[in-house]
Amino acid sequence: RGRLVRAWTAMTSLGQQLQQLAAARGGVAPSGQAVGPGAPRTIGTASGGVGTPASFLYDAREASSLSMENVYESGVNGLLELCTVDARFEPFHHTLFGLAAKTYAREVMAPSENAKLDKSVCTFLRLLGPHLLLRSAHKALEFLVRRYRVHVHNAHTLLRAFLPYHQTALFARAVRIAHLAAPDAPSASGGAGAGALAGARTWQWLQPVKASGLPLTREALIARCASHPETLAIVCELGREVVAA
Repeated sequence: RGRLVRAWTAMTSLGQQLQQLAAARGGVAPSGQAVGPGAPRTIGTASGGVGTPASFLYDAREASSLSMENVYESGVNGLLELCTVDARFEPFHHTLFGLAAKTYAREVMAPSENAKLDKSVCTFLRLLGPHLLLRSAHKALEFLVRRYRVHVHNAHTLLRAFLPYHQTALFARAVRIAHLAAPDAPSASGGAGAGALAGARTWQWLQPVKASGLPLTREALIARCASHPETLAIVCELGREVVAA
C-alpha cells in the first residue's frame, strides 16, 4: 500500500504540474477544452466507426474529411512545436515524421521493419507523455494514429502514457480509440502481433471507460491496483519516472 500511495502522489503531482504548463503554453484543460493564449476551439470526440478513420483529435465527420496529407502536415507542425519544448523530439523529423511516412503501410512491411517501427513509436510516446496536455502533442499523436495505427499496434504504450491523466476527458478519448483485446482473443503467431495483443489484454479492464466515454476515477484506479499487481506495477513505474524527471 505504501508503494501505491507514493506512486499515486507522484502521478497526481505530475498531472497538476502539466496542467499548469499546458495553460501557460496554450494547451487543453482536463475537460478537453482549449486553454491559454490563442487557444484553438474545443476538441471533438474521437470516433473510429465503419468507414471512418480512428481519430484522437477530431469527430467522425471531420476525421473523414481530412486527407493523409492534411493530417501529416498538421502532425509535422505539432512536432515542430514540441521541439521548441524538448529538443529530444528533433530526431523524429527523419523517422516517424519523415517524408517516407506519407506512404508507409505497416501491414505490408517485414516483421523486422515493424519491430523497428514499434521501438521508435514507443520511444516517442514515452517522450510525449509529459506533454499530453499540449495541443501540439495532440496533432503529432493524430498522425501516429492515422498513419501507424498506434492505437491498435501500440495500445499498451499509448494508454500507459495517458494513465497519469486518467481523470480527464483526454484519457477517456485515448481509451475510446485504443484496441482492447478480449481476454480470450486468439494469440498472434509470435512477433510484434503477439506483443501488441498481450499489451491490449493488460488494459481490457478499461472496457467500461471505452463504452461510457467517461474518465477513470481515482477510486476505481486504486481499487484496480489493490487487486491486480500488474496495474500497480505500471503505476509504480510511472511514479518512479516522475520522481526521476
